[in-house]
Amino acid sequence: MREYDEEIIVNVMKRLERWQKLLRKSTFKIMSKEEQMGLFSELKLLRDYIIPAYGNSASIHGWVGALGDKQDFLLEKFAIEVKSFRLTSGNRVWISSKEQMNSEKNPLYLFACALNEAGSGETIADLVKSIKGKIEDEILFSEFIEKVEEYGYFPEIPQESLSKFVLEQVSGYEVKDGFPKISLEHVSPLITSIKYSIELSGCSQFKVNINRILK
Repeated sequence: MREYDEEIIVNVMKRLERWQKLLRKSTFKIMSKEEQMGLFSELKLLRDYIIPAYGNSASIHGWVGALGDKQDFLLEKFAIEVKSFRLTSGNRVWISSKEQMNSEKNPLYLFACALNEAGSGETIADLVKSIKGKIEDEILFSEFIEKVEEYGYFPEIPQESLSKFVLEQVSGYEVKDGFPKISLEHVSPLITSIKYSIELSGCSQFKVNINRILK
Protein backbone atom coordinates (compact mmCIF):
# COMPACT_ATOMS: atom_id res chain seq x y z
CA MET A 1 0.00 0.00 0.00
CA ARG A 2 2.82 2.39 0.85
CA GLU A 3 4.52 1.74 -2.46
CA TYR A 4 1.40 1.91 -4.61
CA ASP A 5 -0.89 4.26 -2.65
CA GLU A 6 -0.99 6.88 -5.41
CA GLU A 7 -1.98 4.30 -8.02
CA ILE A 8 -4.66 2.91 -5.71
CA ILE A 9 -6.11 6.38 -5.10
CA VAL A 10 -6.23 7.09 -8.83
CA ASN A 11 -8.01 3.80 -9.50
CA VAL A 12 -10.51 4.37 -6.68
CA MET A 13 -11.28 7.85 -8.01
CA LYS A 14 -11.81 6.46 -11.50
CA ARG A 15 -14.17 3.84 -10.12
CA LEU A 16 -16.12 6.48 -8.16
CA GLU A 17 -16.40 8.66 -11.26
CA ARG A 18 -17.62 5.66 -13.20
CA TRP A 19 -20.39 4.89 -10.68
CA GLN A 20 -21.29 8.57 -10.49
CA LYS A 21 -21.82 8.53 -14.25
CA LEU A 22 -23.93 5.37 -14.06
CA LEU A 23 -26.10 6.72 -11.24
CA ARG A 24 -26.85 9.85 -13.28
CA LYS A 25 -28.73 7.68 -15.75
CA SER A 26 -32.40 7.73 -14.82
CA THR A 27 -33.38 4.19 -15.82
CA PHE A 28 -31.83 0.81 -16.50
CA LYS A 29 -34.16 -1.32 -18.54
CA ILE A 30 -33.81 -5.00 -19.25
CA MET A 31 -32.79 -5.55 -22.87
CA SER A 32 -35.32 -7.40 -24.98
CA LYS A 33 -34.35 -10.62 -26.76
CA GLU A 34 -34.27 -8.78 -30.09
CA GLU A 35 -32.04 -6.02 -28.69
CA GLN A 36 -29.69 -8.64 -27.28
CA MET A 37 -29.53 -10.43 -30.63
CA GLY A 38 -28.68 -7.21 -32.44
CA LEU A 39 -25.90 -6.21 -30.07
CA PHE A 40 -24.63 -9.79 -29.84
CA SER A 41 -24.21 -9.99 -33.63
CA GLU A 42 -22.33 -6.69 -33.84
CA LEU A 43 -20.03 -7.60 -30.94
CA LYS A 44 -19.43 -11.08 -32.37
CA LEU A 45 -18.45 -9.68 -35.75
CA LEU A 46 -16.33 -7.01 -34.08
CA ARG A 47 -14.38 -9.53 -32.00
CA ASP A 48 -14.06 -12.47 -34.38
CA TYR A 49 -13.89 -10.82 -37.78
CA ILE A 50 -13.22 -7.08 -37.82
CA ILE A 51 -10.66 -6.64 -35.02
CA PRO A 52 -8.48 -9.52 -36.34
CA ALA A 53 -8.50 -7.86 -39.77
CA TYR A 54 -8.10 -4.18 -38.86
CA GLY A 55 -6.91 -3.99 -35.27
CA ASN A 56 -8.52 -2.54 -32.16
CA SER A 57 -8.36 1.15 -32.97
CA ALA A 58 -9.73 1.20 -36.54
CA SER A 59 -12.37 -1.40 -35.68
CA ILE A 60 -13.77 0.31 -32.58
CA HIS A 61 -13.62 3.76 -34.20
CA GLY A 62 -15.44 2.27 -37.18
CA TRP A 63 -18.22 0.79 -35.03
CA VAL A 64 -20.64 3.68 -35.40
CA GLY A 65 -24.09 2.12 -35.15
CA ALA A 66 -24.31 3.05 -31.48
CA LEU A 67 -23.81 6.70 -32.42
CA GLY A 68 -26.95 6.77 -34.53
CA ASP A 69 -25.16 6.45 -37.86
CA LYS A 70 -26.97 5.01 -40.87
CA GLN A 71 -24.88 1.82 -40.89
CA ASP A 72 -23.28 -0.21 -38.10
CA PHE A 73 -19.67 -0.12 -39.32
CA LEU A 74 -17.95 2.54 -41.41
CA LEU A 75 -14.48 1.27 -42.26
CA GLU A 76 -11.89 2.82 -44.54
CA LYS A 77 -13.03 1.21 -47.79
CA PHE A 78 -16.64 0.18 -47.20
CA ALA A 79 -19.68 0.20 -44.92
CA ILE A 80 -21.38 -2.75 -43.20
CA GLU A 81 -24.95 -3.11 -41.99
CA VAL A 82 -25.42 -6.00 -39.55
CA LYS A 83 -28.70 -7.88 -39.20
CA SER A 84 -29.52 -10.85 -36.99
CA PHE A 85 -32.24 -13.45 -37.26
CA ARG A 86 -33.18 -16.70 -35.61
CA LEU A 87 -32.02 -19.69 -37.61
CA THR A 88 -35.29 -21.44 -36.79
CA SER A 89 -37.47 -18.64 -38.17
CA GLY A 90 -36.27 -18.63 -41.77
CA ASN A 91 -33.73 -16.69 -43.79
CA ARG A 92 -35.33 -13.25 -43.42
CA VAL A 93 -34.01 -9.98 -41.98
CA TRP A 94 -35.84 -6.80 -41.06
CA ILE A 95 -34.73 -3.38 -42.29
CA SER A 96 -35.82 -0.79 -39.75
CA SER A 97 -35.12 2.49 -41.53
CA LYS A 98 -35.04 3.86 -45.06
CA GLU A 99 -31.33 4.75 -44.69
CA GLN A 100 -29.91 1.36 -43.65
CA MET A 101 -29.70 -0.05 -47.18
CA ASN A 102 -28.65 3.28 -48.68
CA SER A 103 -25.12 4.43 -47.88
CA GLU A 104 -23.07 7.39 -48.99
CA LYS A 105 -20.06 5.10 -48.68
CA ASN A 106 -19.65 2.40 -51.30
CA PRO A 107 -19.53 -0.49 -51.40
CA LEU A 108 -22.14 -1.31 -48.77
CA TYR A 109 -22.38 -4.85 -47.43
CA LEU A 110 -25.15 -6.55 -45.49
CA PHE A 111 -23.86 -9.11 -42.98
CA ALA A 112 -26.69 -11.42 -41.94
CA CYS A 113 -26.10 -13.36 -38.71
CA ALA A 114 -28.07 -16.55 -38.10
CA LEU A 115 -28.34 -17.12 -34.35
CA ASN A 116 -29.46 -20.00 -32.19
CA GLU A 117 -30.24 -19.64 -28.51
CA ALA A 118 -28.29 -22.37 -26.71
CA GLY A 119 -26.83 -23.06 -23.29
CA SER A 120 -23.43 -23.64 -24.87
CA GLY A 121 -23.34 -20.16 -26.37
CA GLU A 122 -22.12 -16.76 -25.21
CA THR A 123 -23.91 -13.75 -23.78
CA ILE A 124 -23.39 -10.07 -24.48
CA ALA A 125 -21.51 -9.91 -21.16
CA ASP A 126 -19.11 -12.62 -22.35
CA LEU A 127 -18.36 -10.77 -25.57
CA VAL A 128 -17.91 -7.40 -23.86
CA LYS A 129 -15.52 -8.93 -21.34
CA SER A 130 -13.56 -10.66 -24.09
CA ILE A 131 -13.18 -7.50 -26.17
CA LYS A 132 -12.29 -5.40 -23.11
CA GLY A 133 -9.43 -7.81 -22.45
CA LYS A 134 -7.96 -7.00 -25.87
CA ILE A 135 -7.90 -3.21 -25.36
CA GLU A 136 -4.89 -1.67 -23.65
CA ASP A 137 -5.41 1.97 -24.60
CA GLU A 138 -7.50 3.74 -21.93
CA ILE A 139 -9.18 6.20 -24.30
CA LEU A 140 -10.12 3.43 -26.72
CA PHE A 141 -11.39 1.36 -23.78
CA SER A 142 -13.68 4.22 -22.71
CA GLU A 143 -14.95 4.67 -26.28
CA PHE A 144 -15.84 0.99 -26.51
CA ILE A 145 -17.71 0.98 -23.18
CA GLU A 146 -19.62 4.15 -24.07
CA LYS A 147 -20.76 2.60 -27.34
CA VAL A 148 -21.89 -0.58 -25.61
CA GLU A 149 -23.88 1.51 -23.14
CA GLU A 150 -25.64 3.35 -25.96
CA TYR A 151 -27.23 0.01 -26.81
CA GLY A 152 -28.53 -0.29 -23.27
CA TYR A 153 -26.01 -2.70 -21.77
CA PHE A 154 -24.05 -1.64 -18.68
CA PRO A 155 -21.28 -4.04 -17.57
CA GLU A 156 -21.65 -3.10 -13.89
CA ILE A 157 -25.39 -3.71 -13.78
CA PRO A 158 -26.27 -7.42 -13.43
CA GLN A 159 -28.76 -8.63 -16.02
CA GLU A 160 -29.95 -12.08 -15.07
CA SER A 161 -32.06 -12.35 -18.21
CA LEU A 162 -29.14 -12.24 -20.67
CA SER A 163 -29.52 -15.03 -23.23
CA LYS A 164 -26.80 -17.25 -24.62
CA PHE A 165 -26.48 -17.34 -28.39
CA VAL A 166 -24.45 -19.27 -30.92
CA LEU A 167 -23.59 -17.65 -34.25
CA GLU A 168 -24.38 -20.52 -36.59
CA GLN A 169 -23.67 -18.69 -39.82
CA VAL A 170 -22.80 -15.25 -41.13
CA SER A 171 -23.54 -14.44 -44.76
CA GLY A 172 -22.39 -11.37 -46.67
CA TYR A 173 -24.28 -9.60 -49.44
CA GLU A 174 -23.26 -6.61 -51.55
CA VAL A 175 -26.03 -4.03 -51.61
CA LYS A 176 -25.74 -2.84 -55.18
CA ASP A 177 -27.98 -2.27 -58.20
CA GLY A 178 -30.67 -4.93 -58.29
CA PHE A 179 -30.48 -5.79 -54.60
CA PRO A 180 -33.99 -5.88 -53.06
CA LYS A 181 -34.20 -2.62 -51.17
CA ILE A 182 -36.22 0.58 -51.08
CA SER A 183 -34.08 3.31 -52.62
CA LEU A 184 -34.18 6.81 -51.17
CA GLU A 185 -35.10 8.36 -54.53
CA HIS A 186 -38.32 6.34 -54.45
CA VAL A 187 -39.33 7.60 -51.00
CA SER A 188 -40.89 10.97 -50.26
CA PRO A 189 -38.85 13.02 -47.76
CA LEU A 190 -42.11 13.41 -45.85
CA ILE A 191 -42.01 9.69 -45.02
CA THR A 192 -39.91 9.61 -41.88
CA SER A 193 -39.84 5.89 -41.10
CA ILE A 194 -40.03 2.62 -43.02
CA LYS A 195 -39.76 -1.00 -41.94
CA TYR A 196 -39.61 -3.94 -44.33
CA SER A 197 -38.18 -7.44 -44.54
CA ILE A 198 -35.84 -9.04 -47.08
CA GLU A 199 -35.99 -12.74 -47.95
CA LEU A 200 -32.30 -13.61 -48.26
CA SER A 201 -32.90 -16.99 -49.87
CA GLY A 202 -33.56 -15.10 -53.11
CA CYS A 203 -30.39 -13.00 -52.91
CA SER A 204 -27.76 -15.60 -53.81
CA GLN A 205 -26.47 -13.54 -56.76
CA PHE A 206 -25.41 -10.81 -54.34
CA LYS A 207 -23.52 -13.06 -51.91
CA VAL A 208 -19.87 -12.27 -51.22
CA ASN A 209 -17.04 -13.99 -49.39
CA ILE A 210 -16.68 -12.24 -46.05
CA ASN A 211 -13.08 -13.35 -45.55
CA ARG A 212 -12.10 -11.76 -48.88
CA ILE A 213 -13.73 -8.48 -47.90
CA LEU A 214 -12.13 -8.35 -44.47
CA LYS A 215 -8.48 -8.53 -45.43
